[in-house]
Amino acid sequence: MKIWISITLMLITTACSSSEIEQVQPMVGKTVSAEQDKSGGPTVVPSIRRGNVPIEEVPANLFLQAVAGDGSQQVIELQYQRQADGEGPRAVELFVQYPQEWTYEKVDALPAVAEANKRLIVQEKEQGLLRVIIFASTNLDRIDTGGLAAFHFDTKNQAGEVSIRDQMPVFAPVETNEGLVLGEMLRVTP
Repeated sequence: MKIWISITLMLITTACSSSEIEQVQPMVGKTVSAEQDKSGGPTVVPSIRRGNVPIEEVPANLFLQAVAGDGSQQVIELQYQRQADGEGPRAVELFVQYPQEWTYEKVDALPAVAEANKRLIVQEKEQGLLRVIIFASTNLDRIDTGGLAAFHFDTKNQAGEVSIRDQMPVFAPVETNEGLVLGEMLRVTP
């Protein structure tokens, strides 16, 4: 018997043996091979498959994309692709890492946030780390496929890498994290 309790975006499991626990984790755009257990059969880890499709055949559904840049100015979008067989999240919390030499300037909410009547908040937790929150206290609308945020940076004409920190959970309710595949690190050159 599985009992899932969701408390402020945290997953807690109780009343079941460790062999019954399904782990819901994002994979960071990489190929993972299944290991074999002691009985000789394959060990199926839920985080490396979406349905019957191995993760190496599934594209990232939460990723960063460079969309504009000229000299020292760079715009990077956070994009979301809802799974065909699932519902989108009601809220999002994630961290975006960027080079400490760069300067974060501003963020623009993109259509998927507006269409779900959500609010976008970005906090610079420290140089090189942004906390991104998408939520609404007035509705339970789901976020659908599309652009979530456009981050504007002054790169000071320096190359760098931008990534979504591999940290769970990202979405609420927590079951919307199942099958989440984070995009690989984005390399930006001036």
